[in-house]
Amino acid sequence: MTPRANFLLRAAVVLIMAMFVGAPTPGYVSGCSSGGTSVDPQEYCRGYNERTCARDRVAGRLDEPGYQACVGQIPVMCSGFNFGAGCNPTQSTVDACFSALVDPTRVGTDDAALPECQAVCGGSGGGFEPEGI
Repeated sequence: MTPRANFLLRAAVVLIMAMFVGAPTPGYVSGCSSGGTSVDPQEYCRGYNERTCARDRVAGRLDEPGYQACVGQIPVMCSGFNFGAGCNPTQSTVDACFSALVDPTRVGTDDAALPECQAVCGGSGGGFEPEGI
């Protein structure tokens, strides 16, 4: 298998895995009508970072050991995570950000530059306060 084919195969597998991570969880009953509901900060943190690790792997910014390390630090990084004061994103805003993160045509774009993710309390650089870290 050529290096390019190997890369494309790995990219496809990572994107498929990311889509499963973003699937509705047990107890998620509102579906498309959940636009006005609040988001659990720690679930958001885990989902955001899982997708960020996957897109960095697909884009070639992380090799396999780097990807594993990235995913491995998420539980510690998100423990005690909370949104900053005045930040209460809706599920539909978070879903739009998550979709943008796993869009294969946009993996080369910095996640903080994605408008869908900027709409979540100002993006990854603002509006968040990790508690106890």
